[in-house]
Amino acid sequence: MARLPQGQGFAMKHHHLGFLLQSQQQWDAMIAKTIQLGWSIPHRNENPLVEVCFVDAPELGHYLEYFLPKQAGLDFFNGVPRH
Repeated sequence: MARLPQGQGFAMKHHHLGFLLQSQQQWDAMIAKTIQLGWSIPHRNENPLVEVCFVDAPELGHYLEYFLPKQAGLDFFNGVPRH
């Protein structure tokens, strides 16, 4: 919500780019590089489907969102109908 304009009423603004990681090694390397560069991770969460974090990229005006799906998450996404 910090990226949205302040005030009353409806507002829409691009706020993140999402990146799907393929392995725990990629996740660990991304976290290590983020810490090494001194970038902020304002949100990090893990649940039965996915591990996710937002990396603050103020120079871009939005967040970089990283996902590492677990097997249950992959099963969920693979179950979504496609046309």
